[in-house]
Amino acid sequence: MSALESQIGGGHYQGLNPQPAEVIDAWGLSHAEGEAIYHIIRWRHKNGLEDLKKAIHWLQIKVELEEKRKARERESLMQSGARFRDTPSAPIPHTPQKE
Repeated sequence: MSALESQIGGGHYQGLNPQPAEVIDAWGLSHAEGEAIYHIIRWRHKNGLEDLKKAIHWLQIKVELEEKRKARERESLMQSGARFRDTPSAPIPHTPQKE
């Protein structure tokens, strides 16, 4: 029997096709994203509102991790001297001066 066909500690994922683990793997989700999906999928069949609160908690963790990652990227770019423009970096046409 495949590990995807059996479940230890309950049956709240059995009968789901695809299995949450298959979705998480196929989509390349992070640990926090996967945990949120697990809790959303099982909330009606296992722990009720507690699972929804856990899903929210995992999403809050994901938001914090992404904010830290973005801050590190900005800091790294600032240290490298990179400059940002609000507009696309298209060449500015040269306008000859009238004499």
